[in-house]
Amino acid sequence: PSPDGRPPARLTLGIESGDGLSAADILQVCQGRNCLVTDFTCMDRLRADPAVPEIRGRVSREIGFELVQPPNCPPIPFEEWDNPYFPAVTAGSIAARIYDLGRQCIPEDFADETSREGTVAVFARMLQKGGTGGAREIALAVSGIAMDGDEAVQTEANAIIQDIAAYGLKEKAPEKERRKSSKER
Repeated sequence: PSPDGRPPARLTLGIESGDGLSAADILQVCQGRNCLVTDFTCMDRLRADPAVPEIRGRVSREIGFELVQPPNCPPIPFEEWDNPYFPAVTAGSIAARIYDLGRQCIPEDFADETSREGTVAVFARMLQKGGTGGAREIALAVSGIAMDGDEAVQTEANAIIQDIAAYGLKEKAPEKERRKSSKER
C-alpha cells in the first residue's frame, strides 16, 4: 500500500513537459477504477505547456476517469469534481460555473465562500440525478440568476445552459441484450 494506506496503482499514464524537465502521472488505475491524479497542478512547467491540457482532455474523452485525487484530499467522483484544469463537461464543472455566476450576479446570496464546495456538490448531484427535468430546472435557475446581468453575464449564462443541455442529453450506454435460454434445456 501507498503511504496513505490506499492500494497501489496497477497501471499509470503520465505526461511530460515539452522541455523534458517536468513529468507527472495523470491516470492511475487502482482497484479497477480510473483515477485522475492532479499532481500536474503543482508543476508550473506542466501547467504552462500548451499541449498538456489537450492531452488531459483527450485522455478524459477516450479513456475516461471515474475518480479524481485532488492534492491532500480523498478521492472524489470525477463527475462531481470542480474541474478548472481542462475541458470536460461534468456535473461538477457546470455546478462550479453556476456558483461563480451566482456569486457575480447576486453576491449577497453567494457571499460565503466557505459554502462553495457544498453548494457545488449539491448542484452537481442535482444534475446527475435529476435527469432531463432536473437539467431544465437548473437551466431556468441559471436564466433567473443572470436575468439582470450585462452582455458578458448573459453570454456566460447561455454557455452554461448549453452545457447543461448537453450534459442532460448524454446518451446512456446501450444495455446488453439478454440471451434467451433455449426451451429445449
